[in-house]
Amino acid sequence: MTTLRFPAGASLVEVIIALGLLASALISAAGLLAVGNRQVHGGGLRSQALGVAVAIVEELDVGGYSRPIARLGCDRTQPSCSVVSGDPALSTWQALAETDLPAPIIEVRIEAVGAATIDTAPALRLSVRLFWREGLRSRRIHLIGLRV
Repeated sequence: MTTLRFPAGASLVEVIIALGLLASALISAAGLLAVGNRQVHGGGLRSQALGVAVAIVEELDVGGYSRPIARLGCDRTQPSCSVVSGDPALSTWQALAETDLPAPIIEVRIEAVGAATIDTAPALRLSVRLFWREGLRSRRIHLIGLRV
């Protein structure tokens, strides 16, 4: 009777194939880590932007119906009023946004609902938009509130 003998150890071809499989698995894992890291960073920026937008809405919501109109310097005889970054009315919020976000732009808009002018409107729509850059992409958060 003859017995089969196997060589002790692996051949060079088997080692090269195993190293190739290991390398491809490590490259795939590294790619997934990079994508995951980018997603976590982007989520953090979106959370910070949302926090700034909520702070704006909450501050404008305190103190009565006419507080947002006076705070933003709106003309009450117009149907709407918009204030954009660079306006002194937004300087506090702009500084807050600049600490957390790259190149932020804030836009706050008040619109009359149910009437022709802000002064005669039974309700106001308050809209806050916050834009920023995330790498090469533009991102934005948009909050809308209704004040009755």
